Amino acid sequence: MGKKGNGMRRMAKRMRTGKSLGIGLGIALVVIVSAVWIGNGRLGGDPMGTPTGGSPVAQTIAPSATSNVQEDDDLSVPPPNTPRAIGRTSGGEWTIVPSGEEQVAKLGAPSCYGIETDYSFTGNYQVVYTPTGGQPQVVGKVTESPLVSQSLEPEMMSTIALPGAEGLLYYPQYTGCHGIPFYLFAEKDGHGMMLQFDQNRNEPGISDSFTTSLEANKRPKVVNGQLITETPQGAGQDFPIRYVFTPDYDRKMMVLIRTEQLDSKGGGAAAPLDFQKVALPPDRKVTVLKASDVAEVIEDNPIAGDRFVTYRKKGDTENLHAYFVHDGKSYDLGVFGAMAYAYRGAPEVSIDSLFGKKTLTATGTYGAAYAATYFFDLTDGIPKPFLAVESGYARYADFDGDGINEITAQYGTPTYLELYRWTGAGFESADVAQALGAKSVYVADSSTSAGKKVFIAGFDDGERQYEYKDGSLIPVITK
Repeated sequence: MGKKGNGMRRMAKRMRTGKSLGIGLGIALVVIVSAVWIGNGRLGGDPMGTPTGGSPVAQTIAPSATSNVQEDDDLSVPPPNTPRAIGRTSGGEWTIVPSGEEQVAKLGAPSCYGIETDYSFTGNYQVVYTPTGGQPQVVGKVTESPLVSQSLEPEMMSTIALPGAEGLLYYPQYTGCHGIPFYLFAEKDGHGMMLQFDQNRNEPGISDSFTTSLEANKRPKVVNGQLITETPQGAGQDFPIRYVFTPDYDRKMMVLIRTEQLDSKGGGAAAPLDFQKVALPPDRKVTVLKASDVAEVIEDNPIAGDRFVTYRKKGDTENLHAYFVHDGKSYDLGVFGAMAYAYRGAPEVSIDSLFGKKTLTATGTYGAAYAATYFFDLTDGIPKPFLAVESGYARYADFDGDGINEITAQYGTPTYLELYRWTGAGFESADVAQALGAKSVYVADSSTSAGKKVFIAGFDDGERQYEYKDGSLIPVITK
């Protein structure tokens, strides 16, 4: 919802035909009757493509629509069958169009549904999916009334990455008294479908749309293959509720698998982290050092019977390099920071037991607030890189108490934080601030009474603490 950019306006205008009608004084009723044509697999002779003929498909196309428009001195009449929303997936186009008489008017007075100059659209609306090169198909209906927009131009549906499918979200209203409804559409294996919401596996509880919070960070999102959304705290409710759905494409449903009661500040329930696989950068390779490459040794640091050496490489005046000496052999570890910081002290280097490995950990400085930490497997004495944390200052601790350390990397102002976990075969990372909808996150210097490290998340109304457990963040109740 809201104002459109120039690109969206151009796209919307290509989907409309006809000219605006002049509006006289007083109140007049304009009835425009138009038949639906099918050409090049589109509705209404859409000028986005040249019609190539084809026979009508009565069972999939809406009947001719009329527009009854309440006139005023600045309200242009949209042509009949003008889409109220448009969207695109890789396999086709989506439109929401009136299927009969449509009333168009301005709200006329401010309310929780919008301001007086917003537009109200009332009628019956169909969801039409047109596969590329195919015929339009009615896959659902929009039952909310009225539709509200700040413009006569069609709304643009937003995309959402559903597991195994491409998704589109449509909001028929951009604001509301408590929450706003949304519809969810999916393209899977070349087929378009509208996904209804099944709120009870055992009893009828199916709806075409679902209500979400007015706050943007609580709107529908997919985390670990699950659709998560929050509703606001309504009248008679003690707490807002978080809803978690999983798709059932065979039934064309989003099935409710659990609800989570939140406190008034949004805490009180687990916030799942969206972990993604971490790949080792291709330039992080260990090779046997060529003595001729060393232009100058910067720091030679003994460590557990071996040596970690930083040096300036011939032909490279920008970057600080490092090598590791074990049993008299030198192994080039690559770039370890910027030469501008080379003489400000030795890098942070340690040998530990991490993730079931004897591990060399070394941090290099690239800027005043930018560092990177590299992890090497020293099980057989020869360093083998297995993780590069290049998003900030890395620290490790056992956050969930399972005996295996996690790694955190803090960066930026305000402070953001990535959490890395070991899977046994590699690493995954997740953005902690994004999962919480927080403005900043950092690791507390102190621990809980149980000895667990906690995250401190900053919100508009203050800071809250969270523990990490089972892939989620759990609010810490403080008095």
